[in-house]
Amino acid sequence: MEKAYLNWSGGKDATLALYHTIALGIPLVPFYFNPEQSDTAYGMAMEQYMHCFKAKHITIALFGDLYLEELRKSREMKCNKAGMTAMFPLWGMSSRDALTEFIQAGFKAIVTCVDNAVLPEKLVGSIIDGTFFENLPEGVDACGENGEYHTFVFDGPIFRKPVDFKIEGQYSRTFSDVKTGIPHQYTYLKLNIK
Repeated sequence: MEKAYLNWSGGKDATLALYHTIALGIPLVPFYFNPEQSDTAYGMAMEQYMHCFKAKHITIALFGDLYLEELRKSREMKCNKAGMTAMFPLWGMSSRDALTEFIQAGFKAIVTCVDNAVLPEKLVGSIIDGTFFENLPEGVDACGENGEYHTFVFDGPIFRKPVDFKIEGQYSRTFSDVKTGIPHQYTYLKLNIK
């Protein structure tokens, strides 16, 4: 059997991909990185990990992406460069179906970031459940695939016990869109993982 590693961000899509992968019996190896790193530093770290994984005969990189073709092509290109195969266990699943499965499977997640251009700041700290799902504004992807929101999964069927965390507050940051240069303000939840 081929070995794989999962690019698990701790968010709902990657967690659902991990859940599917475990159900298939694929052995996994973690890839750790510092989320404070620049995109360039992240890319270099990922490339180094891929070479280490390849030396251990780990030939598949798994991602939790659903449908963003440009992102998929970028991931495939990077993996191919390292002599690896990119796989997307959730590819083609609708965002609504993915979020419904995530909730029905018993996963628990908290919203850790929102793009204030599309979602109100008050949603930061919300628990992902049926109510959250039903109250998303028109045009917002159910899984936040376009960066509308991000999550931290803290409990579910693949966890031995819930992740113990404490909410320490909120903060905002502004980033310019890579394609348009238009600034976007994001509100983040500051968590202390115990």
